[in-house]
Formats: sequence, C-alpha cells, structure tokens
Amino acid sequence: MKSLTLILLSICTIAIYAQDHKFKIDAKKVGKNETPEYVITAVERDFPTGDVIQYYVAEGDHVTSNWIVETENTMSSGEDIDHYTVVLKGENNSYIHALYNKDGELISSKMTAENFPLPDDIINFSTSGEYDGYRIVSDEFYRVKHHDHGKEYIQVNIENGKKHKKLFFNTDGTFMKEK
Repeated sequence: MKSLTLILLSICTIAIYAQDHKFKIDAKKVGKNETPEYVITAVERDFPTGDVIQYYVAEGDHVTSNWIVETENTMSSGEDIDHYTVVLKGENNSYIHALYNKDGELISSKMTAENFPLPDDIINFSTSGEYDGYRIVSDEFYRVKHHDHGKEYIQVNIENGKKHKKLFFNTDGTFMKEK
C-alpha cells in the first residue's frame, strides 16, 4: 500500500512539475527594477498586449536551444549577464517566453497556447497518411519565432499508443520535419 501511495504521489508531482515548467534554461529570477530600462522598453514594444509575469537573467553559457526558464539555477552572482528572458501572459490563455540579448534585441520567442487555431492542413497531415492512427495529444501547441534569422514554426505533438512524435510545420502549414 505504501508503494502504491508513493508511486501515485510521484506521478502527481511529475505531472504538476511538467505543467508548470515546460521550457528550461539555467536562469535567475529578477525584479523589474533589476532589469535594464532598454529591455523593459523592448518588451513593451515587441509585445504590446502581453502582461509581464516575470523577468529572468542568464549567462550566455547557460542558454541553449531550449532556452526557457528553469526555476532552480546554478548561476553564481559573479557571472556576466548575456541574456534576458521575459515570461508574459498573452491573449486566449497563451504564454509567451521571449529571449533578449544583453543589448535588448529580441532573439527568439515561444508562444504556448491552448486551443491554438491550427490550420486544417496541419491537423489532416498530423492524423492521416504516414501518421494514420496518430492523434494530436493535447490542445496545447508551440509557435516559435527566431527573430534573429526570421524562422518561425509550429510544433505539434502526436501519439499512437506508446509512439510519440513531434511534428514541425511552417506557419503556412507546410510540413518541415519530424522528431
């Protein structure tokens, strides 16, 4: 009985952690007053309808392709700040994670949205043909834009039993790749 309780508690903890921490980098939470004014101004310009939830700072070596915030970090106070990450609440239950360089230039943004209006082409491609029998696993999707080189894509997660795949599409619905 103790084992079952422990297993259930572990599953609940993992599920809660996964829901609250979808993206990760090694960053340090900071207040608005600790964020340079030019970064705050850039955020307001780039996301005029977004409400800032939190600001973070990160040293360049701590930023990877999965650059969004990890709440526990190993950044020491003496490290140079190379990046700022801002988490905003967007429209329609969306959340935006924006990555700025130390000069306040927007590098990348990721939008996580529920009930994101997927184009019919993406829905059909994800559940037929080569992916017949697969289903879109949630109503949560990611729209990623790399502002430094203009690439933007949509990520859709699908599954068929125990098989899980990530499909990537251009914003016009054209399939790019599978992971």
